[in-house]
Amino acid sequence: MYKNITIFSPLEDNTITSISFQLFQIISFNLLILNLVILSCIINIILSLFGEHLINKFNLKNKYPKLAIIIELKSKYQNYYLKLNVVLLLLCLFDQMLFHL
Repeated sequence: MYKNITIFSPLEDNTITSISFQLFQIISFNLLILNLVILSCIINIILSLFGEHLINKFNLKNKYPKLAIIIELKSKYQNYYLKLNVVLLLLCLFDQMLFHL
C-alpha cells in the first residue's frame, strides 16, 4: 500500500538511507503514541481528582445513602487507578527521554 520513501544521497548507499528513514518513522510513530498515552493519563488523573472533589463538595454520600456503597467503592479503587496512571505516566516519560538521547 505505502512504498518506502528513499532519500537519494550521492555519499551514502541508498539502502542505508532507506533503513535509517524507516527507523526514523518507527521512532516518530512511537513518540506520537507515547504522547497520546501521556495526555490520556494526565486527563484521567485530573478528572479523577475533580470527581472526588465534586463528591465531597456536594456531600453525595449523605444525600444519597443508596449510592454510598458505590461511592465508597469508587473511592477505594480510585487510589489504584491513580497509582496506575502515575506509574504509566512516569514510564512513558522515561521512554521519551530514552528516545530523545
